Amino acid sequence: MSRDFRTAITDADRGLEAQPLPPQLKARLERRARGTRVRALAVAAVALGLAVLALALRARTPGPLAGFNLLSGSRDLRAQLLAPGEVRVEVGTCTLADARWRGTLELLPASRVRREPEGVRVLQGTVRVAVEKRAPGAQPVRILVSHGALEVMGTRFQVSQRAQDGEVNLAEGALRFVGADGQQVMLSAGQSLRWPLPAPSPAPAAPPRPAPVPAPTPTRPPPHPAARPLGPPPAPAAAAAPPAEAPEAIFERVAALRTRSRFSEAAAELERALRRPDLAPAARERLDFELGSVLSDHLHDRARACAHWRAHRHEFPAGRYDREIDRVERRLGCSNPAQESLP
Repeated sequence: MSRDFRTAITDADRGLEAQPLPPQLKARLERRARGTRVRALAVAAVALGLAVLALALRARTPGPLAGFNLLSGSRDLRAQLLAPGEVRVEVGTCTLADARWRGTLELLPASRVRREPEGVRVLQGTVRVAVEKRAPGAQPVRILVSHGALEVMGTRFQVSQRAQDGEVNLAEGALRFVGADGQQVMLSAGQSLRWPLPAPSPAPAAPPRPAPVPAPTPTRPPPHPAARPLGPPPAPAAAAAPPAEAPEAIFERVAALRTRSRFSEAAAELERALRRPDLAPAARERLDFELGSVLSDHLHDRARACAHWRAHRHEFPAGRYDREIDRVERRLGCSNPAQESLP
């Protein structure tokens, strides 16, 4: 290649570089460069978050973790934050606390849990649960599993959840298992239960009853024409009113509806029960509190829930659930009921 030819090629390249790019090609190149920078920043942010989580877990430093409070962890702890509120332990163990209730969750290797509005769900593995004894009338702590929920008022137990089934072993206290199909089983200390529960056996068919033999109709002589009734005919006897349903039956039916995520039906059931005039004050207060919890935590109807809590405070000024209601109103952002009149 001669010197003159190389010089010509160099001059041509310089001329091309000096020419401006077409506007469409220039805009396309700029968009591609911006997209590359955004993806790089996103990858860096995710890597930084995972690194911070890994450092926090390995150092076993107490602090917030996916909505839980990390109380402690083993020296070889390795865990992952899979989604908001969901933690999986791969190696080692850690102890978590949920600020919504007084108790702890000890996650063993290969276990996975997730925070939900209704409680904590054990998705996989073995988890040891300890719950402080709760005051009478307080809502139970709910540990959700594949085929139902464990309702706890204060106890220690171990939950093992597998792909198709699971079991609970109760160390002390008592708890109730509410199946997704509405079946309920009470457990005492030392007992265990495996789910799914077997289907209830059908009740034996009753033997057919013999057809009743009609009694002969007595014949009466016709009344004398001069006979007159001595008074008005007797009024028919009033039908006896059906016995009132016990509040505990209502609570159990509402708990079964909530377990099946049929929250609108649970709210309607509670509203019907509250219209009964024969309810005792304590039962009425608890039913009203249950209705407010469904509106706040499940139906997420903020306006209706805030109005309900204002009415509840007015009807029960020295109520048993004031502390729980304070927390719910702060979370929903309800205005101070003391500064507003009832609707």
